[in-house]
Amino acid sequence: MTFPKFALNRIVAPKLSLDEYLKLCISLNIDAIEVRNDLQGIDIFDKSEHSFIVSKCQKHNISILTINALYPFDIWNTEREQQVIKLAQVATNIKAKAIVCCPLNDKADPRTSQERKQDLRKALKGLKWSCRKY
Repeated sequence: MTFPKFALNRIVAPKLSLDEYLKLCISLNIDAIEVRNDLQGIDIFDKSEHSFIVSKCQKHNISILTINALYPFDIWNTEREQQVIKLAQVATNIKAKAIVCCPLNDKADPRTSQERKQDLRKALKGLKWSCRKY
């Protein structure tokens, strides 16, 4: 039986430095992570940090599966498009294989089911178009 690959999200230990976090992963026999924008002391949007992140992960033989997250991705607008382009640049630079897209999940969301479906379609089309531009 082939099992799916599991990655550890930074939220499990947000106060650890990147090195400490990678060592935790190794101790748990995990070789893939999901990076968030809350790496202690590291601004993932600062291009000068990208080679540091990649070298630390390579040193520990840990791959970056995803970068978290485009939220709320189903509320598509100019701001969301700019966010996904920035995230795509970061993902490419740190060799992440994907970007996590999280829809709005809020009980106070006033949209109807039909409106949410329409917004989702619009967002998916926007993502496709933004990725072509990138």
